[in-house]
Amino acid sequence: MRTLVQLDVQNLFFSAKDIDKRIDFLKIKEHFDKNGDEIVGLFAYIIRTPDAEHKKFESLLKNLGYTLRIKKASIGYKSDGQRIYKGTDQDIAICIDCMKMAEQFDKWVLMSGDGDFIDLCKHLKDSGKFVEVWSMKGISFNKGFCDYADVIHFLNRNFFYDKKNSRGRDSTNA
Repeated sequence: MRTLVQLDVQNLFFSAKDIDKRIDFLKIKEHFDKNGDEIVGLFAYIIRTPDAEHKKFESLLKNLGYTLRIKKASIGYKSDGQRIYKGTDQDIAICIDCMKMAEQFDKWVLMSGDGDFIDLCKHLKDSGKFVEVWSMKGISFNKGFCDYADVIHFLNRNFFYDKKNSRGRDSTNA
């Protein structure tokens, strides 16, 4: 089946961080390489903040075969001086890329539990696409996906960085 895979990296990163885990993007890539589908796109949507080191992580994802979609966030300040980030999601970019590629895939895989994608999920399902959603159970998963997704998977330990085997693999995670 022709498959488009889109990863909302910020959603995955912060969801995993909430449970003191780190996503292993190599394991995710290996999973999709093994499942037998024809991958027509493997996209990682990233927010680049001006105060974070990003070159090593972005290079890793490129070397693994991900196509990067990078949005630059800016830093602003509240009236009390507290720093805030602006432009910190890629929801619109994910939707635009998905719709541009709609004729090229039969199966859409979204790796995000963000409920902002439910309308896109519904549209794709109504258009005859097979819809698969991956998320973090109990952390970032919006139950509205249950009405439209054909399959829902929850990331488990198979997709987290294994600290016990960290030698030489430290750069495969976020």
